[in-house]
Amino acid sequence: MTLRAKSEAIRRAEERTRSNRNVSQETIANSFFSQPSTRDLALARQFPAYPAAMNAASEQGYAIQTTVESFKDKLAKVKTAEPRRYGCSLPPQMKWCLDRILKKCSRLREFDKAAMAAHSDTEAYPVSDQRSSGFSGPKNMLVLTELPFGAIALKYYVEECMDPTKFQSTMIHADMSKEERQAAID
Repeated sequence: MTLRAKSEAIRRAEERTRSNRNVSQETIANSFFSQPSTRDLALARQFPAYPAAMNAASEQGYAIQTTVESFKDKLAKVKTAEPRRYGCSLPPQMKWCLDRILKKCSRLREFDKAAMAAHSDTEAYPVSDQRSSGFSGPKNMLVLTELPFGAIALKYYVEECMDPTKFQSTMIHADMSKEERQAAID
């Protein structure tokens, strides 16, 4: 995980975009994160304990699965009612790695503070013609992640480490039907 990996990914992205001037940001991001070394660098930036967990997993003969392809089948098979619990579909090695990665993540302390603030916020929404008009209970949070692995890690953290009587989480992903997405939002 070096600057060389980042430079190589930038060079490849430039090559892919040279022939087409109307390249979307998504195409550039996909090109950038398609290489394991670049993806590992991005994950190390988001989760400081990721490199140590990656090395520990490697010593045990296990590679941390960080691509959508490596875990999307497991996610698609979870069809329980909302909020779905995905932790039960993860292999034990993945849970072990996630526990190591999340244990020392200072950003999760900030996430906890934000979640508590949203839970404690009982100020009523302004009266309007919207469905949430006048609602004064705990508020929702929307968390977007740069990489799908980050979403899996965060969902696992909420399931395993936060008080289930106060916090519920759901994950919306491409393999869900329109009805499933709507059920997750509602």
